[in-house]
Amino acid sequence: MTLKRTVLFLSIMAIVAVSPLLANGQKESTSNKDFLLGIGLPLTGPNASYGVASLDSEKLAVDYINNHGGILGHQIKVITWDTKADPATGVAGAHNFVSRHVNAVVGFFNSDVTVPAVRILENAGIPLFGDNPSTPKLATLHLTNFIRITGDDALEGVIQAQFATQKLNAKTAVVLNDQETFGEAFAQAFANEFKKEGGKVLDYEGIDPTANNYSAILSKIQSLSPDLFEFSGFYQPAGLLVKQARQTGIKATFITDSAVYGDKYLGIAGKAAVGSYMTNLPIGSSTQTSFEKYLATNLKSKYDINVDPIDANAFDAVLAVWHAAQKAKSIAPADLIKVMHDISYQGATGQVSFLPDGDRAQVDYSIIKVTPDMKYKTIQTFKEVLSAQ
Repeated sequence: MTLKRTVLFLSIMAIVAVSPLLANGQKESTSNKDFLLGIGLPLTGPNASYGVASLDSEKLAVDYINNHGGILGHQIKVITWDTKADPATGVAGAHNFVSRHVNAVVGFFNSDVTVPAVRILENAGIPLFGDNPSTPKLATLHLTNFIRITGDDALEGVIQAQFATQKLNAKTAVVLNDQETFGEAFAQAFANEFKKEGGKVLDYEGIDPTANNYSAILSKIQSLSPDLFEFSGFYQPAGLLVKQARQTGIKATFITDSAVYGDKYLGIAGKAAVGSYMTNLPIGSSTQTSFEKYLATNLKSKYDINVDPIDANAFDAVLAVWHAAQKAKSIAPADLIKVMHDISYQGATGQVSFLPDGDRAQVDYSIIKVTPDMKYKTIQTFKEVLSAQ
């Protein structure tokens, strides 16, 4: 099967308590009436802030479902696994979920954790409802037990490059990535499309995302004088890169990806963030859908978190489990797998449906910009529409 991808450009202005969470390796005590939901996320380590916020969002979805009768009358009992953003630890978590006979798994956030972990679950006949694993590779694995809420890095990188050339009129660029699966796939897609659009990539490099000083690469960027420098990865290196770039005197436009979005990037970069651009995943105003309002309100009141698209994806992944069980009229993992690609529902990220390869059928991206008052302003929206040929 091949996929036809059409990108439409539209410019715009801008509760009952959750069952106790179980630590790695702890044996759970459950009854036959529980729906066992495994959640694998990076709760410690370099991506912990993403994982903890995702877990908070997923707990809110569990709250909502349990307060509305559970899954076909079964209360959800959550079993967590800390992947530490490490593939081997994620695989261990997948084996742990199998040994506990979970009904379904939500996760694993990181693409390089998800790719090996989903195979373990596939062999055991357990469905994985992906929250934010965005590598294009997942759509090529022909998995029957996998769907994901997020889009894929390749298309997001293409959209970003088209914006850079067509709207920012960038002719030259330096392209950086964090040498992880997500960042590399995104950066490669950006670089390829940038060149197709007539731009010239002056330098393409991986950087150490744990470094505190990027003076060497920034000196190189300064000597190359690009119109734009692009970074694919997470908020910590992105914030440091743009802050140190401005201190160095680099005036080139900075553009980055959806994983950078949020208050933490602004906190690290400070005023250096002003004028930077990034792609963003779907989430609109707090009044757009009832689930968006529920998620945004409760994340703020319970956890003092401002909702972002990563959180919304995590929330909707749990909703996908609920809808799959309703469609299957069963909580058996094999029955969930049979119908998981056929569900359609309205979630915190808008309308959600899927293709046979597990990709989401439509993802609404946007380009946003940091304004002088340190706010995010939407500059342009894009609709990814996928259909099977």
